[in-house]
Amino acid sequence: MFDKIDIEATVPDYIQEVFETDRLSKDIMFGDIAFVPVKCLITRTIKYYQAKVENLLITYKHRNSIIRVTNSIHKFAKGNNYSEMSFKELCQALNRIVEITGIRLEQWKLKKMEIAFNIETERKGTEYLALFSTFKNKIPDKMRKDAYWYGIKWFFSEYQLKIYDKTEEVKRHDKISLDANILRFEIVIAKMRKIPVVSLLSDLQSEEKLTLLFDFFISEIEKIKTIETVDFSQVSKERDIEMFFASQNESYWQTQKEINPDKVKEKRRRYNRILDMVSNRDTMNTFLERLQQKFLQFISS
Repeated sequence: MFDKIDIEATVPDYIQEVFETDRLSKDIMFGDIAFVPVKCLITRTIKYYQAKVENLLITYKHRNSIIRVTNSIHKFAKGNNYSEMSFKELCQALNRIVEITGIRLEQWKLKKMEIAFNIETERKGTEYLALFSTFKNKIPDKMRKDAYWYGIKWFFSEYQLKIYDKTEEVKRHDKISLDANILRFEIVIAKMRKIPVVSLLSDLQSEEKLTLLFDFFISEIEKIKTIETVDFSQVSKERDIEMFFASQNESYWQTQKEINPDKVKEKRRRYNRILDMVSNRDTMNTFLERLQQKFLQFISS
């Protein structure tokens, strides 16, 4: 259910004393963790200290006694982020962070996080990308590896929503071939006020709060408009059909913004009404069902 996390805590006094004592010798050891000083290129003064435990990057900012842990909790638990992770495995991975740092779960604040689920599909994930039309009246940007289009994303100031062919992404980024066709739905939270239901690392061990978090996730995915099987029999106006086809091209909306910006929102609403009339959501409903099943499988294991 989770991939990358970004968490932050104030270092407790008893740990701070260990850090400061070691820092006088320019090397910081905390348990088995070796922190390396990172210096400013210009002044050569120490900016902060960093350590790596498996895939997790741990940063200690000595000036304000802040410690930060970033990277994929899924990879930390499983070694990859395409296999299934259970709720139990998530809890074990979070407890390991406590063991490594000596800082309790409830002392860690969530700063950023990724919520994601992989579902298996009958066809390659890339073959479904054209189905996804708009989200909150925005046309998606393409996700590419070199020239290859493997996913789509919508970018907002507080979060991003992504849908992509995980099988293809793993193949092109990690040079690993997976047996299954995997389509990934992912929400990247850049500002935690977007999901106030969770704020502390300890919240990720609460089944109740994870259920509320999933409710947010699925409610966002449900807002995606799709174009599947198109039937114009319910459309009585020829100009509505013309608008439907014109709206498939981003240049149409760019032109509308230039010539009549005050009417763009109204035209978007009209387009969405036409889309709801002409296209079914059979494939999208199947995806939503599978995502629900994935969450139930995760939370019960």
